Amino acid sequence: MKNKSAHIISISNQKGGVGKTTTAVNLSACLSQLGCKVLLIDLDPQANATMHLGYQKPDEISSTIFDVLRQAINDDEKLSPADYIMNSQGIDFIPSNVDLAMMEASIVNAMCREVVLKRILAPLKEKYDYIIIDTMPSLGLLTINAYAASDSVIIPVGADDFYSAKGLESLINTILNVRKQINPNLVIDGVLITKLNLRTSFSKILYEGIENSYGNILKIFNSKIPISTKVAEMSSEGKTILNYDPKGKVATAYMELSKEVTQNG
Repeated sequence: MKNKSAHIISISNQKGGVGKTTTAVNLSACLSQLGCKVLLIDLDPQANATMHLGYQKPDEISSTIFDVLRQAINDDEKLSPADYIMNSQGIDFIPSNVDLAMMEASIVNAMCREVVLKRILAPLKEKYDYIIIDTMPSLGLLTINAYAASDSVIIPVGADDFYSAKGLESLINTILNVRKQINPNLVIDGVLITKLNLRTSFSKILYEGIENSYGNILKIFNSKIPISTKVAEMSSEGKTILNYDPKGKVATAYMELSKEVTQNG
């Protein structure tokens, strides 16, 4: 598969613990498995995506997305985002570490501060089919940069946590504001239900509540990510689900999600 320009997708929810990073990493892995050229951007100072890809000590990585952003803010003529790309398990990615936590304060004074990341990704778009951005669990300037750079947003919502669904309205309003003021082409691909356990009434009630409340205005992906101990295990092992449990129910669900995503464009 080869598009003229990469489709950029932010994986986002301001609530932590909803499977955001798990989705970013494993959607990237499954899209790669389908033959797509994929770049993953770890835009979270917690660096969970970087660790998920096998780099358990991200603070020891000398070149990260923080350095790319800093050079872009300083208009460094030598900036070459491609120089910061690493590869693990067949996935190209730009790593993160705790240094990124300092970027919110720096970027606030930058010229055209909402589109710094967009400028960084521009020369990379012709090299990839998809660029996946793992955002931080907040709606600060870094996340706004992700939305400004993206074509679409996937919103993971945990079916085990009432509050991850409760914050949907605020998140949707933020995305709509970015579309109105900064990025008129931004769309919401849909809501991805994660941590689904249909054996519990709570999970079923929450899932049905999301469909009843938002199903008429947002796509709810047909793929649902089941709750599984394999998710925590693969993360601690620094592996994607395709390398850890390729025939399991989580791998199957993420592969189905990747097919839905490619059908969307």
